[in-house]
This record gives sequence, C-alpha cells and structure tokens, in this order.
Amino acid sequence: MKNGNKSIVDSSYFETHVVFNNKDVVVHTGAVTSTGIDITEEPTAAIEGGTYLKENGTPITLNEINNIYMIVEWRGKSESAKERIDLYKPNKEQTFLD
Repeated sequence: MKNGNKSIVDSSYFETHVVFNNKDVVVHTGAVTSTGIDITEEPTAAIEGGTYLKENGTPITLNEINNIYMIVEWRGKSESAKERIDLYKPNKEQTFLD
C-alpha cells in the first residue's frame, strides 16, 4: 500500500495489465474477501497461460511492451483505497523487472 500503514482489510482485488501495440490486456486477476485480511501477507499466485501474440502471429517481446501495471483495491469497514502501481515502463530507471 503506497504511503499507508493500514494493512488489515476486509476485501482486496487486483488486476495486472500489459500494454503492447496500443492494446491494454488484463493478464492476471485475484480477489479475496474475509474479515481481517493482512494484505502484506496475501499471495498473488502465479500466472499460467499462453504466449501473447502480435497480429502477425509472432510472440511479443519485452522491447514491444509499453507498460505493465497493476490496479489494486482494498476495502475495510470505514474506508477503501484504489491505486495504480507501475511495474514496468521502458526507459524507466528502476522497475520491478530489473
């Protein structure tokens, strides 16, 4: 959670996006609902899927990706939050993929 210290929530949801060839594709989602979830301890699991292909049928490469980001939402009893977390941008000094 960016700039926050409240990690106990009642529900959380995330979706991971990859942007390539001006297309924004959701590649991974997850959600959990319960009382007293510690989001700092909640796993996001792994992605198992096929290769993403360009219109000509060839696989996309990391050099062709414009952005990878997550949208994360948390909901508690008295407040909720939604944020975007950039995971990868070309030419960015630090990314989560380095």
